[in-house]
Amino acid sequence: MRLLLLATVLLLNSCGLGKQEPLWQSGMFSADGKYYAYTYSETTITGIQKKGRATSRQGMITNYLQIIDLSTGEKILKKPYKSKGMLWLREIEGSYIWLQNLNISDGISTPILFDIASQKMKYTAEDLQKINPEIFAKSTSTFYKDTTTGMVSVEAADGRKYRIDPTSDKARIATGNFERVQDKNFYCYQTENSIKGIATFGDTRKKLTKKENGNTLNSQDDFINPKFLAIDKASLTSKSTATFYGDYFFVISDHSTTDKKDRQLSMLNQNTLQSQWSIAIPQATQEMNNYDKERFFLYNNLLYVSNSTNLIIIDADKGTVTQTIALFTEK
Repeated sequence: MRLLLLATVLLLNSCGLGKQEPLWQSGMFSADGKYYAYTYSETTITGIQKKGRATSRQGMITNYLQIIDLSTGEKILKKPYKSKGMLWLREIEGSYIWLQNLNISDGISTPILFDIASQKMKYTAEDLQKINPEIFAKSTSTFYKDTTTGMVSVEAADGRKYRIDPTSDKARIATGNFERVQDKNFYCYQTENSIKGIATFGDTRKKLTKKENGNTLNSQDDFINPKFLAIDKASLTSKSTATFYGDYFFVISDHSTTDKKDRQLSMLNQNTLQSQWSIAIPQATQEMNNYDKERFFLYNNLLYVSNSTNLIIIDADKGTVTQTIALFTEK
């Protein structure tokens, strides 16, 4: 049995018996703009028990990895990679995807490596534990990236960082300057609360404002919880600046104060603060309010936006959606 859970954990909002809607777990764009990779889970409810006012549900959770080729908008894997353990993306290094695998049976977290070129798992958790038992016998879930080479390392229980060469099978102690890899199952982190020279004002709905040559300019549009896109931001704690597209910058905001399901992406002129365009970013209703997971990538005039259910491609010049790709279409 892959996993047996109570409703109070992951099945709290599940409906009746049978397979439930897929739930996005993690996702990221590759630095070269070739891929969007993501993991998700599917829950199958096998039993429901009621005791007084309490309802508990039992079921199995299956986890998957899928990859989208951004040049074609097509999914690379004909069938998503199926995992017995919980899967979370950590980093894409060239054509290799580093993931964290949580083994349900023993609770040990181990790095695993997927090869996009061969469309196969190069090193499973069992492989790495067998090859390097002294390193991966205990949980290893913290990933680092060399700031010079971009190579990925993991920190083991002994406090040392180890580099697993994708072309070999032995972990070796890594040296260099490192930055911690942001968890890709985290909330949207590619934003900044402020932008140099531009402030916000207002109560629930806020306008943008700036002073120029003694004059005050205000945006015509107002926004709920506006954030400025900082696409190059690597983590929540890293320092970054807002992303500019010529004379324009991007703002993501909420449509409602009740949740972050329905969001809006806008492009504004930095000189006039007027909106060039605004686009709704749709996503399906998710259990446990699994929202605020947007990821962004800008390539030439194309702005790629992913969320919990879709990958949306926007022509930044025209302010039009050129393609919407549903993340979950496999049966």
